Amino acid sequence: SRGQVDRGNESSKTQAPVSSAGEDRAILLGISMMGFSVLMFFVFGITLIKPFLLSNWSEETNCTVTRAEILKDWVDCTPSCAVNCSFSCGVDCQGPGHYPCLQVFACLSSSGQKALLHYDDQAFQLNSECFYVPRCLKDEDELLRQVREVKRLLLQESAGGSLPCRHSPDKHPHHAILRRKYQGDEVLRLLQWPALMVTGGALIVALVRLNQYLARLCSEICGAQEPWDRPSAVPVGNRLYQILTFRRSMHAALNS
Repeated sequence: SRGQVDRGNESSKTQAPVSSAGEDRAILLGISMMGFSVLMFFVFGITLIKPFLLSNWSEETNCTVTRAEILKDWVDCTPSCAVNCSFSCGVDCQGPGHYPCLQVFACLSSSGQKALLHYDDQAFQLNSECFYVPRCLKDEDELLRQVREVKRLLLQESAGGSLPCRHSPDKHPHHAILRRKYQGDEVLRLLQWPALMVTGGALIVALVRLNQYLARLCSEICGAQEPWDRPSAVPVGNRLYQILTFRRSMHAALNS
């Protein structure tokens, strides 16, 4: 009957799957992971990818070190340690400071010209006359010892021949660097972490949604059978009436 159909539809509606607290937390976790990874992509894009793509040191060549010397006149960091050098202004660097300048000249194999050699592009930006900028130390003797150690290692590396370096003939024709601060493999290695995080977050959300869809599909299939397709139950009163009628008919037949 229609009432039975309505009751069957109501029971199927009450059996519809509802999102559990665990599923809601899993979706929230996946969305949070994706949002945090997008933020990491934004930060890495500003601090890593943009300087890497805009770098002028694109031409690869070989540099043969011809001379390396520590200048007698130390370079002053004025007016503070954070302006002209990479010194960290803290307890070890109070007020104006100075550091020894290691000057390195090299011959470029591509053009044969002489150029000032720098450790990386950041060292060139901090001081275009020195090979690198040491960290700030109170002890000047220790600072000079470190610069001499860098000079020794550089001459030791270049003793067997030339060193791979980078040159910018258009922007900086008289300078060269040993390496860029941000290498291509380093950038890719750092970008793989936000990529894995956004992939994991999307996978979590997709699996939860798939689980909810399968649960809803199963509920719809189970509730698709109509009540008349199932074996109907005979009311108790009707069965009792049938039994009494059968007994009366049998009794009348025996008496006749």
